[in-house]
Amino acid sequence: MDKHVDFSNKSCAHQKEDNTNSSFGAHLSSSLVLSCIALVGIFGNILVLLVYCVKQKPTYSQSTRQRLEAENGTRNKGQQTFTTQRYLIIVLATVDLLTCIFILPWDLLKSIERTAKLQYFEKYHSLNDFFSELRNIVFACEGSIFAAIALDRFLTVVYASPKIANDKQCATNSICSKCRKYLSNFFPRCAAPEKSSSCVCGKKTESNEIEMEGRCSYNKLDNSIQKNHNCLCCGFHTSAKKFNNKTVCCPNSKSSNEKSSLDFRSKIQRIQPFIVWGSIIFTSATVFLIELVIFIEERSLEQTEEVSCIRLENIRETINMCYLNATIISGLAIFFLYFRVFMLVRHQDSRSKMLRRSNIKSSLPPQLEATNTPLKMPVTPDEEDQVTENNLEERVHIVDTDPTCEQELVIQTPLSDEKASSNIRQRLKRFRDVLCARRRSQRSRRTGLMLFISTVFFYATLLPVFLEHYDNRSGSPFVIHHEFYYLNNAINVIIYSGLNPNFRSRLHNLRKSYM
Repeated sequence: MDKHVDFSNKSCAHQKEDNTNSSFGAHLSSSLVLSCIALVGIFGNILVLLVYCVKQKPTYSQSTRQRLEAENGTRNKGQQTFTTQRYLIIVLATVDLLTCIFILPWDLLKSIERTAKLQYFEKYHSLNDFFSELRNIVFACEGSIFAAIALDRFLTVVYASPKIANDKQCATNSICSKCRKYLSNFFPRCAAPEKSSSCVCGKKTESNEIEMEGRCSYNKLDNSIQKNHNCLCCGFHTSAKKFNNKTVCCPNSKSSNEKSSLDFRSKIQRIQPFIVWGSIIFTSATVFLIELVIFIEERSLEQTEEVSCIRLENIRETINMCYLNATIISGLAIFFLYFRVFMLVRHQDSRSKMLRRSNIKSSLPPQLEATNTPLKMPVTPDEEDQVTENNLEERVHIVDTDPTCEQELVIQTPLSDEKASSNIRQRLKRFRDVLCARRRSQRSRRTGLMLFISTVFFYATLLPVFLEHYDNRSGSPFVIHHEFYYLNNAINVIIYSGLNPNFRSRLHNLRKSYM
């Protein structure tokens, strides 16, 4: 690239222009790419703002859940976190929309000017100064929002949720928040003390051993939890013990480490909004002050101050390199935060899946559970003929106890109908297959997919910049090929909204309300 230095103007802005000898096709392709990015960014970000800002009527299930929570006095612990994340997405969409409306068109017009070989925009060097500094501020604000979203997820999942120290501590975040509801399923036969599978209450002694106090019913356990205020919903931590090859929860006494950990998590949860929003404000304000000083210094130069312009060029080169280094460091930090979130969510999902399997097995009818195997599915006509009436139920009732996938299957048929009995088996097989598919960990996959896509696109848009500056391929070291940054304005809608199931459901409800 050829750099032409001309000191006939009072400003040094024209020295920073990327005066290249690129071909007509390169300028034309740049204009087309910027036009497509502008259209996608404007349409997508307006859609995000409409979905998240327009108040929608609650659906029947949402209104029912809100009514039950109001009657029971319960509160959704993830509501405040969801609000913070939603506000961050709204701010990100606003910044991207303003970039696509005000800043991107200026670069698009300059690209069209180079394509048509016009000399109209070269007269406005002061506007080039202004839009250059404004673009750096907007990019810094956008990057700080990326880091704030990752930091919010990290503080919410890792610090705000109950800590899982080892494999002996039972229940993950999804189980702990619904401890009372899961007790009835986690101890399916506690109401029958005479059976060998009754739950076990334990008391931790000074020798750190669990002493057996005997079998108890679910009512006694529930009364003990309410009396001692040692439920997981109240911040109490439990441990798991093996009894008759089944995992059961036994309440322990609070230790000083657990109390300090709970206090630390509560403090983190209180100051979490200040940390998240403070990082955005601090980064944006710092870059704004730096760019403001440079802009004032550029406008104060006289046309004969060639040495001052060269000194200002060196300052700009140093600042741009600092921007690139900070971008790399922030990208690695974002990757690390998402990796920690992904690993913890994956660990929680695996433990939740194990507990749901035990709950589904315990919810089967006694006749099926007595054989220690579910109904055998005939795979051949010969096996189907061997099915007797004793293997069937007059009424089969299977309920999924997982609150995230509530389903109920009720089949009623006469015992003498062989065709209906075969239909029962087929429907039960299909139901179990669908049920097992729905129990797969979706949170881990979604978090890992978001981590992969955001990281790949983050570095893909910065790769040309790194090649130009770190390999010294650019003749002008202070020129940043900022056109690549605009790709983030178009793909942010896909990463942070299109992969969000809540966004898709809200978009579906919004479309139904206006159609």
